[in-house]
Amino acid sequence: MMARVLARRVPELPEVETMRRMWLARVPRRDVVEVRTGPRYLFRGSSAGKVRAAVLGQAPSDVVRHGKLMFVRFGSNWLLLHFGMEGWLAFPEDGRFPRDTGLGLHFRDGTRVAYTSQRLLGRIAVVTDPEEYVRDLGPDVLGLSAKAFVARLRARRGPLKARLLDQHVLAGVGNLYADEACFQARVHPAAATERLADADLRRVHTALQRVLRKGIAAHADDKDYPGNWLWHRREAGGTCPRCGAVLRFTRVGGRGTWTCPGEQVRP
Repeated sequence: MMARVLARRVPELPEVETMRRMWLARVPRRDVVEVRTGPRYLFRGSSAGKVRAAVLGQAPSDVVRHGKLMFVRFGSNWLLLHFGMEGWLAFPEDGRFPRDTGLGLHFRDGTRVAYTSQRLLGRIAVVTDPEEYVRDLGPDVLGLSAKAFVARLRARRGPLKARLLDQHVLAGVGNLYADEACFQARVHPAAATERLADADLRRVHTALQRVLRKGIAAHADDKDYPGNWLWHRREAGGTCPRCGAVLRFTRVGGRGTWTCPGEQVRP
């Protein structure tokens, strides 16, 4: 089973896509014979009883993702899994659900899957139509064309990083991957989108697509991320893997941000 340490950082697009693929590979299309529910605070918008009724006796038939959200189809309903700050999926093989299980499903063939969360900052609910649910969010950023990407960012003013993290502009980008894409594109995350050239935004788009796809290919396990990524140097005294400059910590849009002062000139 994938290392649980991955759950200790905020699940962004590569993490959720990894969990979607894990579900597809590990969970059979068999009926749910037992449902365990955790703290009711996780069941916002749908009671734990409603979730239990929607999945018990049903077999999952499809799993889709939009941004950081995952949807699993059970009959005519979809189970929404929002992983919040540190939620994760576990596949216990000893027959026992983890202590921090928010939702545990036991399938007819004996397979178990658990949505786990210690901080209870995610959300579990039942929805009838994922497309309707994500209508107010931006498009999923993975695979978004450069033209559409530039247009989405041009529609909003303000710091580049704040726009990248705004799920109503683009769905799926989080703090760590936004910093990495800006670093690889050599664009400062505090730069105002309205003052950046289209060429700058296209470089960010190319870098972001590359970063997200590499993250997915590595199953969101950052130990397997390239050694020349900023990712591995994000600490006091850390140095740029390209020029050796000491990295700088700032806040952009209230979010902790690491940059290279030598290659990402602050506007």
